[in-house]
Amino acid sequence: MKVAIFNYGCVNEEAMYDNLMSKMEQQGIERAEKLDESDYIIVITCGGLGETISRIANDLMRLNSYSKKNNTKVIVVGCLVSRLKEEMSALFDLFEDNPNMKLIDDIEWIMPVINYMCETNMITSDIEKLYNRTHYLDRDGINIQFIMEWGCTNKCSFCKTNYMNFTPVSVPYELALNYLRNMVINNGTKVICLNGMNLTLYGIDLYGKPRLHEFIHELSKIKGLERININELVPGNMYKELLDEIITNPKVVRTSFQLETASNRLLNLMNRNYTLEEYDYYVKRVIDSGRYVSTIIMSGFPTETEDDMNYTIRYLKDRGIITEVISEYVDFKGVIPSSKLEQYSKREKRRHTKYLSDNLKEINYGIYLQEMPNQTTLISAVSKDGKQFFHNDIPMIITVPGNNRFRNIKPGTIITEAPKRLVKHNNIAERIAYKVG
Repeated sequence: MKVAIFNYGCVNEEAMYDNLMSKMEQQGIERAEKLDESDYIIVITCGGLGETISRIANDLMRLNSYSKKNNTKVIVVGCLVSRLKEEMSALFDLFEDNPNMKLIDDIEWIMPVINYMCETNMITSDIEKLYNRTHYLDRDGINIQFIMEWGCTNKCSFCKTNYMNFTPVSVPYELALNYLRNMVINNGTKVICLNGMNLTLYGIDLYGKPRLHEFIHELSKIKGLERININELVPGNMYKELLDEIITNPKVVRTSFQLETASNRLLNLMNRNYTLEEYDYYVKRVIDSGRYVSTIIMSGFPTETEDDMNYTIRYLKDRGIITEVISEYVDFKGVIPSSKLEQYSKREKRRHTKYLSDNLKEINYGIYLQEMPNQTTLISAVSKDGKQFFHNDIPMIITVPGNNRFRNIKPGTIITEAPKRLVKHNNIAERIAYKVG
């Protein structure tokens, strides 16, 4: 059996995709590279904003016709069917006369998909749900991302939380802790990156209060775990105990606080729940404690000016914050609050994106160059396509071997040696990278 996959999903679906690949391998199912050689086609949808939904809808219409003509079964999963099925009913009603179009609206869709293709009846156990939240950042899981919370209560004016139900849902504390302990002890995991939509809210749905600080503290006690990275923290939801844990726990090496913009005027229009001053209070404390901070910036938000962009650029440079992604604003007319503002053209948004990108790349380069001597704990790993590299403390960059000296070391081996060079593009990393050796 061969299966073609169209993956439009977000970071949450990356973990699901990993588990899907694992289950397909267990069942002897091959990944098809071409539609005409596939027995099934899986479409992993996204409930993102207007342009994304329109593109997926158009592709589903084409696949509907293709499946009828070629008698190929199409399985549709992800947010469009699990979270927006009612809103997308006009589209899905068009597939009712086609038995080859299968909609699976289970949020935990991996086992239902395997059951449908293989005519089995396996259940989605607690451990399977944890697998669905685990994304390997290398072949062996030396470094993993674990999505321990999903949802947000803030409703930023540009966000899909305005039309999708994203009530926070946390993985139970002991279940998550025991699972990650097992990953360290039995799988050899050395680095754990805790993720969520708004990870600061972890625990409020299950325990009536945030418990991320407790979780980090207990997680750090696991023998063999070298580093903890914490993503998706929101300043407006931060609290003292969490900040204290981050800046005092020796295993926490980096965090991610989404900024979007350094303009308080735009932050207000975005309905972010913080000002720049509040954001900077937390970020400065974290950076001053010797940890790294990365962020995501939005470009082309309605009414964004060149002065707004320049202020953001200066702030990131002065504070030493690494930019992970520049996310270009996407409108959803009449659905999200920010659509009521005067919109920029696609051409103008691209101009904003390029301007920010050109400047922020240089800032990142400067930080990487300055911090290169401090990357003295390199953890050996192998990429999913079999290339050797090293995980280091600083975000969004890896270290690659400069010669064959490290050829025979095992994944997970720790090298106490700093990189010697910084290159703007490397074939292994396919982006900026350090070189050691």
